[in-house]
Amino acid sequence: MLPESLIRYRRAVILALHLALIPLGYFAAFGLRFDFSIPLPYHELFWSTLPFLLVLRFAALALFGLHRGWWRHVSLDDLLALGKAITLSSGLFLGAMFMTGDLPGFPRSVITLDWIMALLLFGGIRFVVRTSREGRLLAWRRPPGKPTLIVGAVARQSDSSGSCGGKVKTRSVR
Repeated sequence: MLPESLIRYRRAVILALHLALIPLGYFAAFGLRFDFSIPLPYHELFWSTLPFLLVLRFAALALFGLHRGWWRHVSLDDLLALGKAITLSSGLFLGAMFMTGDLPGFPRSVITLDWIMALLLFGGIRFVVRTSREGRLLAWRRPPGKPTLIVGAVARQSDSSGSCGGKVKTRSVR
């Protein structure tokens, strides 16, 4: 269970996390492009273009509603919305580079790498939150459940988190 302060201020935590992950993914894209030895002109290009990406990606994430909600309930729809937001912001960022005249000296592979890194970072953090909340992150360390006989009812596993601790075996007796 999360501390009450994190739950109360979860939107601020999500916003701060997004603001931290955007430059992290962008810097990782530059790092991967230049084998983590970024030449000085591209280091300056990174810092001069980062504000554009921050504003555009942050706005796209907000447009698709990815700053709100509970990450323990993340679904495939959220992942699709994340993909749309990242694709939109990358396209708008490419347009901004064209409009500012930075596109001719900009490494095109950084756009693709940034798209991949953003999808992995933003999707990955949501995946970790959901799987840890459901107890699946360390499911292999969980002790096996105790066999239980249920008489007079049909046992169904209605909880998708597998909280019963093991496999449910049913046998109808008449």
